[in-house]
Amino acid sequence: MSIGRVGNNQLTRQLMANLKTQLTQQERLFEQISSNKRILRASDDPTGASISMNLHDQLNMLEEYDNVISSGDVWTNVTNTALDSGVSTWKRVNEVAISAADGTKTAADRQGMAEELEQLLQHMVQIANTTHGDRYIFGGSSTDTPPFRSEIDANTGKVTGVFYEGNNQVRKVKTKEEGTVDIGVLGSNAGSPDKPGSFIDSRTGTNVFKTIIDLRDKLLNNDISGISGANGIIKDIETASQSLVSSQVRLGGSQEVLQLDRNRIIEQTSDVGQFLSEVEEADIAKLILELNNAQNVYEAALAAGGRLLQTGLLNFI
Repeated sequence: MSIGRVGNNQLTRQLMANLKTQLTQQERLFEQISSNKRILRASDDPTGASISMNLHDQLNMLEEYDNVISSGDVWTNVTNTALDSGVSTWKRVNEVAISAADGTKTAADRQGMAEELEQLLQHMVQIANTTHGDRYIFGGSSTDTPPFRSEIDANTGKVTGVFYEGNNQVRKVKTKEEGTVDIGVLGSNAGSPDKPGSFIDSRTGTNVFKTIIDLRDKLLNNDISGISGANGIIKDIETASQSLVSSQVRLGGSQEVLQLDRNRIIEQTSDVGQFLSEVEEADIAKLILELNNAQNVYEAALAAGGRLLQTGLLNFI
């Protein structure tokens, strides 16, 4: 075997290796252009890849916080809507009480009002047992079972008492900036007088269910003085109304905090996303220029290789 043939074989192998390298470079440039990503593999830019990974982690964390905020916001909205219904129902209870105190009303009139109050009482219990999905919202952290239980007189079919069976753990969420925020309110503060209750509050002596029951029974007994007298039940109605509204005010404060936190999350997500784009996104114009240059080099190498192979063949002959 001649030295010339060995040399040509080596040149041919080197040529093929160079052509393969050029093709690989073109493929990488084309992939970067088509994906608009500068970093496709960690080897493209180890430092940039590390920064990119960290930024993606930050975006994932921000998304998790945003999901928590969204869940908390939905919970407060459902709770607030239920309290709205409670306030509206309570306004009707107050209207019935004022109308019943009118001296022109007869015992029969008050009997009819008592029947309406029974319906309002049952409706208020339904409100207090409102659910979001399959979770009860007024039972504290006890969300699997109804927080309020009604006792029914077997003979009359009327409600004689409503009792709280939830706990005193206010539902909370952990936000990114504000720490822990209450997103729920207790249906009753029984056993925890330091916390306000919406339907039953031991601090003020409020018990909306007992108040309706007492008013209903006074109407059944045609007891006008027990309704509007110095110690009449109308005063209890006014106090109970304040408990329901106070719960709405507290929820409103929580919703403001959640919105502030969400605004910060949106701002931070935008900032991180912009930085990530600067790290990851490709300079398309620059890459196209590099691809054109790579193609020119590849074509030149092919042409040179063709001449080399042709010369080697002539020498062999």
